[in-house]
Amino acid sequence: MADVLRLADISQGTTVDLLSGTMQLIDNTWMTQTPGEEYDYNKVPFGAVPSFKNFSAVQETMDLLGNDTSVNVRSGVNSIEDVLEGARLYHSNELHETSYWLEWNADGESAKRSLLYTGAMQYPLSVGVNQFLPNNRLVGRLTMTRHPLWETTTATTISSSGVSCSGGMWQITGVPGTAPARLSSFSADWGTGGSSDIAELWVGIRPDYYGRSGFDPVWPVENGTAATDTSVSSGAMYTTFATDETMTKRFEVSVDDVISSDYNHMIGRYLVLARAKVAAADTVVGVQMAAGYISAGFRTPSAARYIDGKTGYHLLELGYIQIPSAGVYYGQPADAARRYCIELRAEHIEGTQGLYIDSFYLIPSEHFLYINGVSVVTNNPAWAVVKENDAVHIGGYWGAYQANAVGSAIDWYLPVGASVLVIAGQDDIAEAAPHSLTNNLDLSIDYYPRWRSFRDS
Repeated sequence: MADVLRLADISQGTTVDLLSGTMQLIDNTWMTQTPGEEYDYNKVPFGAVPSFKNFSAVQETMDLLGNDTSVNVRSGVNSIEDVLEGARLYHSNELHETSYWLEWNADGESAKRSLLYTGAMQYPLSVGVNQFLPNNRLVGRLTMTRHPLWETTTATTISSSGVSCSGGMWQITGVPGTAPARLSSFSADWGTGGSSDIAELWVGIRPDYYGRSGFDPVWPVENGTAATDTSVSSGAMYTTFATDETMTKRFEVSVDDVISSDYNHMIGRYLVLARAKVAAADTVVGVQMAAGYISAGFRTPSAARYIDGKTGYHLLELGYIQIPSAGVYYGQPADAARRYCIELRAEHIEGTQGLYIDSFYLIPSEHFLYINGVSVVTNNPAWAVVKENDAVHIGGYWGAYQANAVGSAIDWYLPVGASVLVIAGQDDIAEAAPHSLTNNLDLSIDYYPRWRSFRDS
């Protein structure tokens, strides 16, 4: 592909060529750069621990020469100003859908673009050249502020069908770039099996870290060790509260209870969901997660949660964990994560029966999406869109009509290279059995790879 430097709208229907158009780049007046990085620093006596915040917007400055009739030069300037006005409208009013971009690629490089934030024109003076166009000639200095990264001009689409709503995994590979890709579209549609519509979704994407072959986000708790008033019953841990109704340890399950090798493949950050129910409608229990290490004296507790009369299995958020707790370091043992465990504490508040916990689902939280208040059935997906300006929109359908949904997103981007997506979903919480092990979803992603400067693909 030949050299390209131009302004364009998102559809590329409107373009302004800055190499061979009316206003043309003057050689050696434009020098681009990679984005800066902003950090918070936790200072220590002989250094500091940096914490990444964001990439910085990039300012571009270039000189353009218009050497044509006065009418054409003014028209060329107006074309640039129209783009700058369009960019202003896009960022100042969310009802304007058309974004504007700086497109640039070197000789032989595939197309890429960076979102324009703002810009302005200035008209430097020299002998016989000024804003009065005395010799049908004008120099314009164009200054633009743009997005920190460059991305492709077309999206890549990938999909996976029949992904279980019970900690199902989707292995993703081959994402190019030198920065995480923009997830311009994620959708979850009804799959091939299940009993009713899906109302609530948890979705997380985990970078590979030390690998993925041993990674398993589904922890059957009956593989763990029972404690006070608890034993394995019907493939779950059942707590009777027969001798102790206070908030105390009921069981624990560790990494090596779930996988038999490659223990460090469980390294990551997660939201932990419990598949839980009580044995009678009159029963209310409180549960609390504590996480740490087998044989360690202290485990970090999360806030207590409550189950009130729900006799059908449902998914309950317990809180966030990090494996290992203190992070990783170069040269650490290959089994550093092996003895990490999740402890479940519970108290009996009222009623006649006990508590069942079937499994823990570990949803990666580095790149995380939560959607609620939707009704996923065939051709009525739940969805999330990351717009060109990195704003996230979440929605779904009620019946045949698109509607907003309750939701949140944390760094909802696609890591470079390989990663694994994990999903859990359940029916309306008011249903008698809102979480069915047979439910699955068809998933689709559109993404735009991103680079700091030159494309590598």
